[in-house]
Amino acid sequence: MISRLKTALRSPLPYWQGLARYRLKHWDAADGCFAAALEKSPDHAPSLFKRGMVRWMNKKWMEAFPYVQKAVFLRPGNEIWMTRLRILEDKLETESPPSFLSEEEILVRLEREPDSAFLHSELARCFRLGNKWWLQIDALKAALEIDGNNSGFHSRLGEALEQMHRYREAAAEYERALELADRSAVWHYKAGYALSRIPDAGPAEMERSRAFYQAAIGHPSNQKQQHLGLGYFHQKFSRWQLAADAYEEVARSLDADSSGQALFNLACCHDRNYRWDKAEQGYEAAIQRHDCEAEWHYRLGFVRERQGKHQAAATAYRNAAESAPKLVPAWYYRLGQVLAKEGEFAQACQAFRLSREADAGGAGPDLEWLDGPVGPGTGEARVEETRDRLARETARDATDPDAWWKLGNCHEALSQWSEAAEAYNQCVMRTPGHDPARYYRLGACLAKLGRHEEACEAYASLRPIRRAHGLNKSTFQGDSAFRKVAIYTEYYETLAIRPGMALYESFHGETMSCNPYALFLDLLADPSRADWIHVWSVNDPSLVPERFKGMRNVIFVVRGSDAYMRHLASAGVLINNVTFHPYFIRKEGQIYLNTWHGTPWKTVGKHIQGEPFVYGNISRNLLQATHILSPNPHTTDILTRAYEIDGLAHGDIIETGYPRIDLTLNATDAEKEAMRKRLGIDGSRKVVLYAPTWRGSHATPELEADEVEREVNRLKEGDCHLLFRGHTLSDSRGLAHHVPDDISTNDLLSIVDILVTDYSSIWFDFLATGRTILFYLKDLEEYTAARGIYFGIDGLPGPVARNLDDLLAELRNHLRGDVSPAPRIETARLEFCPHEDGRATKRVLERIFAPRSRPLESTEPQVLMFGGKLLPNGITSSLANLLDASAGSPPRITMLAESKWLKETEPEDARRMGRLAAAARILPRVGRANFSHEEMWIQQRFRDDGAIPDSEEIRGIYQHAFAREYRRLLGESRFDAAIDFEGYNTFWTALIGCAPGHLVGHKAIYQHNDMMSECCVRFPYLTQVFELYRHFDRIISVSRMTMDLNNASLSARYGIPDSKFDFVENVLIPSRIRDLAAGEPEGDADIFDGIGPVFITVGRLSIEKDHAKLIRAFAKVAKRNETAKLAIVGDGPLRLQLEGQVRSLGLEERIRFLGFRENPFPYIRKSDCFVLSSNHEGQPMVLLEAIILGKPIIATDIVGSRGVIEGRSGELVENSDAGLARGMREFLKGGIAAAEVDMDAYLTKALQAFRAKSCGLGDAAPR
Repeated sequence: MISRLKTALRSPLPYWQGLARYRLKHWDAADGCFAAALEKSPDHAPSLFKRGMVRWMNKKWMEAFPYVQKAVFLRPGNEIWMTRLRILEDKLETESPPSFLSEEEILVRLEREPDSAFLHSELARCFRLGNKWWLQIDALKAALEIDGNNSGFHSRLGEALEQMHRYREAAAEYERALELADRSAVWHYKAGYALSRIPDAGPAEMERSRAFYQAAIGHPSNQKQQHLGLGYFHQKFSRWQLAADAYEEVARSLDADSSGQALFNLACCHDRNYRWDKAEQGYEAAIQRHDCEAEWHYRLGFVRERQGKHQAAATAYRNAAESAPKLVPAWYYRLGQVLAKEGEFAQACQAFRLSREADAGGAGPDLEWLDGPVGPGTGEARVEETRDRLARETARDATDPDAWWKLGNCHEALSQWSEAAEAYNQCVMRTPGHDPARYYRLGACLAKLGRHEEACEAYASLRPIRRAHGLNKSTFQGDSAFRKVAIYTEYYETLAIRPGMALYESFHGETMSCNPYALFLDLLADPSRADWIHVWSVNDPSLVPERFKGMRNVIFVVRGSDAYMRHLASAGVLINNVTFHPYFIRKEGQIYLNTWHGTPWKTVGKHIQGEPFVYGNISRNLLQATHILSPNPHTTDILTRAYEIDGLAHGDIIETGYPRIDLTLNATDAEKEAMRKRLGIDGSRKVVLYAPTWRGSHATPELEADEVEREVNRLKEGDCHLLFRGHTLSDSRGLAHHVPDDISTNDLLSIVDILVTDYSSIWFDFLATGRTILFYLKDLEEYTAARGIYFGIDGLPGPVARNLDDLLAELRNHLRGDVSPAPRIETARLEFCPHEDGRATKRVLERIFAPRSRPLESTEPQVLMFGGKLLPNGITSSLANLLDASAGSPPRITMLAESKWLKETEPEDARRMGRLAAAARILPRVGRANFSHEEMWIQQRFRDDGAIPDSEEIRGIYQHAFAREYRRLLGESRFDAAIDFEGYNTFWTALIGCAPGHLVGHKAIYQHNDMMSECCVRFPYLTQVFELYRHFDRIISVSRMTMDLNNASLSARYGIPDSKFDFVENVLIPSRIRDLAAGEPEGDADIFDGIGPVFITVGRLSIEKDHAKLIRAFAKVAKRNETAKLAIVGDGPLRLQLEGQVRSLGLEERIRFLGFRENPFPYIRKSDCFVLSSNHEGQPMVLLEAIILGKPIIATDIVGSRGVIEGRSGELVENSDAGLARGMREFLKGGIAAAEVDMDAYLTKALQAFRAKSCGLGDAAPR
């Protein structure tokens, strides 16, 4: 009783409040209370359990699972909770529920509770979520050793074994699960399926497979679907071809009255295999049966539409819509689409009209916002009065889409169709979100005018996804980021380019300013472009300057909104001074001018100290651009090098001066006088502008604001009119001399006499005026160390003050005129402002609208490479060696990598990334891929099946998606070769393999291992990579023997010609390894103390390295040799398991786990013998490194090791405990020694092979 009371007192108050609501079945209120309790106490198990039960009561099994799971984890003794968890597992037997538990916290508990079957089971669940099937198998086997009669464990083990293609073992586990609890038809099906997939299955196993299939069909839980036979189960698991074959058989055996559903399902399977003709025949046959449903007509229409049979599709869609028990808007929408494709625009408008009216009652204009009734003969005067008022309002301020919407409503209610259409058009161009009602009304008015084709285009926008994909919307649910890029991708693929539209963006939508603003003003004033539409991307429409608000042809859209994406995908001209969103891709035919935003003095891009890889989206945008604007050679040089686009940029780089500086130089006397008047400036004193760079912290902007205010107050002591312009965070304090935001900086500079600044690029603009610049560099050393600058203060065109007193003194001197012009000012003007004559805007526009000149081709071969996740492993080491050895000589290598992989969280990460960046161009990948709903579905199917269906259309869609992703990342950049150096990542293999052929020449992919063994032991998904080999010209193994092995195991199975297989040995730099080995070990050097010999192995602690075998072998040797020791260098998922093995053998003092070492070579140098126990390798680089360091070697006799050791140095032993033990004993007797090998000659040969075979440059040596 006391214990329960203590527990109750420890529970947060919201828990008790939630419990009361839970008992009243007020589920939402209860859930809010439990959530509040978890905010106070995140590990409060009862609250977790109750949150799970709230979802249980709403039958949201997937959402309930992680809450109940974690509650059980925190209180494993609660049997009721455990029972609930088991029930959830049964309900989700074909799903992969999420988990709130991490591998780390489960492993920590397992250290304390190694006999907990539940913990081993949940560890297996974590491995499943990470697709680590091989580790899941070990964890479930451990659980079954403790609780062998748990049917769920056996079923899950069967699933994991099935994923690893170990079908015979999988079938045995499913059978055992059924012996323990025959509660699921699915388990029978899975057992039958696993048996059917055994490559060498005998007659008895195939008979058992059929028996399990029949048991699944006849199982009590499958009564409703028994008549559909085995096809139902194959379809449930998306095995479309197997399902089709099964349904064919079922359809033949059923009579005409009962076979309709089977025929429909058969057609669905052909549909999902993109066999449109067979699907069409199947749907037609199903529809002839008396039990036909309206959806069957819809699916018939869909497959006809995909075949381009638009008239026939229209018939089916019409039958579907008219026979449905209730109106289905999507079906009328598709009817409208196919009729429009046939040119039957008037009929299409009728169908589109029904799609909206069925959806939201869109028969007439929305006038509910008007007070009082409106109808024929009623309220017309009030409508006319409101129309006139709205017309006046939109003439004054055209920026409000709602005002245009209401104006359109009024015009439409008065049957003024043309005026209504114009108002609605203005409305939809400005409406931020996608609003179908507004497109509908526009289409309706255009239809009234007889402009049916234009109306159809408006109606087509009723839905953002307008193409027929035949899928449900589940992919969109819960993933707003995917939905956004999918919609942009749809706009990119479907919207036509509007040549008379320009979209402008400045500083990510913060202001209307800089070069885009100057170009906008010129284009807006151009009478030859009077019909152009000008779209501005802004973050806050309320800050739009008054002078533009009344212009109908100037549209303001919120950056990132639906309207923004539509205009971005369709505007003929795009002008930006920084970057568009990561999803942006320039379409063929669009002009994209990136103007940049100033001459750099402070470092940018990869040159920024401490932030070397944050430039991905800038590089990407510059590679998308058709034109890149630069004011001077210095900026050109910095932009191309700092953002890694030199030799790659396909756009014209034009040095013409800056349009924004034209605003300063060309300001008229009247304009300058108007600005002085607005700012309260008389002519009696000089105007001084203080414009510092913001250097504060986003967390504490007030600290800088205080400092700036102090500086402004001191500068006011000069006899001048002081103005201030700084960063927006600094401006928030409302300084009295702050210049209003709607005044552009370059307009402001036209009235400034003296500029006071620091590291801001504003001084380069002001330099063009020839007026005085004072530099206030109070923190030069600190700023230079933290950020970096491109040249020293000696090159500045004005005096430098290091403190506020000196700055004030310099200012007073210049105000009095007691100084001579700065000696560097003319030199600096020639260097940084060579084109600033007030006519830069005209030159820029002439260039971007003139036919494009041929971009400068790189003078050296360009090679694109993907090197993997850049983890500290053998592949990364091989890559780094290759890049180091190739640096400074052709080809120029560009390496792609995910931005998250380039983050430097540890010092060794920084050193590794720094080494790679010093030897190659690195382009970080930013943003998620622009895939459509259908493309995502195809990729998911590829992942599930391990193969792309035998459909040219599916393959074409897949390739198109990745070719588009290449263009998103690299624009029109051209490479002589592209290499997937890692070879383990389906996404990146597809990106390289499917890169557009006109942009990429030779394509190669590496095989760093016995790839079939890798697939069978660890990575079953590699079947996807093998399927993609067809897109590569060369498949490169890292040794001749590994090449022969991969050829033998893969060529016939995947249809790969023998001629594609080749080999290029890994690159090592002997001098570097010797230099690194010369140092002392970082720690744990005491293992080398004493008299005993030290065996060493270096490598990741993972299953293929088989350290467990080495430990068992060493244990045998240790029984007879009391001084020998074993050092294991490396880390990995099996470390805890291996440490437990050593403890069980009582060898903790003889076997030492040294963990990951950035530099393992001193350990190898100080050891006596190197041992490699791997079961499969490609070309073990560690053996070559041991040879360079002159170490005796013992290695298991596998293909990769044999390729290194034969003809060089080392001893191959049988791949077993006994073989390794014999080898170590032989070494102890003096029977194994190191041999001399010329590794410098090896390096030269490896580099030649890389250039010839991997890059396709020059003649390749024979294999």
